[in-house]
Amino acid sequence: MGTSERIGIFGGSFNPPHNGHVGVCHYCFAQDLVDRILIIPCWQHPYDKPMVPYNDRLAMCRLAVGGIAGVECSEVERELGGVSHTVRTVRRLRERHPKSPLFILIGDDLEAETSLWKDVEAIRQEAEFLRMPRHAGSPIPNVSATDIRDSMAAGLSIADLVPQAVAEYIAERGLFLRHLHSEG
Repeated sequence: MGTSERIGIFGGSFNPPHNGHVGVCHYCFAQDLVDRILIIPCWQHPYDKPMVPYNDRLAMCRLAVGGIAGVECSEVERELGGVSHTVRTVRRLRERHPKSPLFILIGDDLEAETSLWKDVEAIRQEAEFLRMPRHAGSPIPNVSATDIRDSMAAGLSIADLVPQAVAEYIAERGLFLRHLHSEG
């Protein structure tokens, strides 16, 4: 591991991880934006967004990106505990990788929300935001976890929205079948 490898920080609820998330990883490597990507499922959502259990979201992330070289799933937010605020995560990663440039991968549809994040200026001192295209014609599939949960609620297939291993995991565990409309 080089001391100055460019690390992409890809955090989120991953409720569930989907083809858009996988597409972000491929896009970052194809564009030579980062050398490594850390997928970081949040431990406790700052806005109390209902999510399936952390261990299920972590397992699905591993299934979704397990075959992509240079991508790993990090349990840093489990280690930190409490409410998942990006500033805490970035500071911990800065301690672990003091010489590596850190990049927060964020959909261009969410960039405006960063002004609402806790200590966003402190985050910007430690890491740079990298905008991922989330628009029509983007090389990244335009999928959302809400689309997936809505499709499931309507009894539709999610086979084109998530990697096959994730779809199988969801079906085997019966995830997202209860409280579908309250999950955000």
